[in-house]
Amino acid sequence: MAKYKITVLTPLHIGTGNSYNQNFNMLCKGGFVYLYDEFKLVDFLLSKGDYIPEDFSKLKEKIRNYKDEIIKSNLHLRKIKNNFSSLENKDVLENVSSSNKPIVTGSSIKGAIRTAILNSLHLKDERSKHLFNSLKNKNIYRDRFSKGRKTEDTFDKDFKSLFTYLKVSDSIETNLNTQIFKSINIKKNKKHQSSREKRVFKIQNNVECISAKQMFYIDIKDESIKKYGKNIFSNLGKICNKFYLNAFNKENELYFNLFSLGKDFEINEESNDVFLLNIGRFSGAEIKSLDNFRYIKNSKAEDKKESSTRTFALKDDVEDNVYFEKELLPFGWVLCELVKD
Repeated sequence: MAKYKITVLTPLHIGTGNSYNQNFNMLCKGGFVYLYDEFKLVDFLLSKGDYIPEDFSKLKEKIRNYKDEIIKSNLHLRKIKNNFSSLENKDVLENVSSSNKPIVTGSSIKGAIRTAILNSLHLKDERSKHLFNSLKNKNIYRDRFSKGRKTEDTFDKDFKSLFTYLKVSDSIETNLNTQIFKSINIKKNKKHQSSREKRVFKIQNNVECISAKQMFYIDIKDESIKKYGKNIFSNLGKICNKFYLNAFNKENELYFNLFSLGKDFEINEESNDVFLLNIGRFSGAEIKSLDNFRYIKNSKAEDKKESSTRTFALKDDVEDNVYFEKELLPFGWVLCELVKD
């Protein structure tokens, strides 16, 4: 079993599908957002001898009236840093957690690894020869992995079976801090940006993210020797760098100051012990797609011009509502370093 140190480089969001509604199960005050179990808030109101309105808007108003007292009571599930003056009365999308502590799931990491391996097989890269030789069907063609431009992957059983023997743990024993970011979907081509103001703020989301510069650990176990007589994932780091490093370098050129990586930050593509991954929601359909082979639909695209959009993270208020590239970060970049094999 190999242990890896994972460093979060840019805001990371692993979604649960749950959201928190302002002045219902979410309260904002003093640079923080507080998340609550709504049943505990009901118990709080009952403890005050107050009634519970059936009308939802009246219930929210009652909770808002008790806001300061509720916050002082320490009933919250999580207290999250928030630099925005307003969340525009939009819900906050929750990051996945365990025992109310934010985590990074092994499945999200494994999914990013799987995409890199698929790319390597598609390119017939020498790094993935053991994986290729382990496939029963040696023909690598698009319909085995993605039909048309649907969002859903349609991986066949032959390809899926390889990953039965790759075990990736959730983040281990770490208290990860989260922060509220706004997901901003914008056109990358600046010729189209002058008309973007209204749409940018119309479709934004408030997102709980694991913030940058934090570290956690995961275990990765290659059990493939049981089935194939060899460790077919032995070049995992090299395969991931082959796929992700070029995309990372392009974004690092644009967002160097905000990455705060330092001038000496460099990764060797042939390193098997240090590699990059891009994981989580909003990490970009473009990065997960393979030219003429696998397509992940951009859900925000309404026309062909919109296909050149990308979702970025904004961490605080901006003065210029149209041009604010310097305040944006790409989602989901992490650095993986082997610490024990």
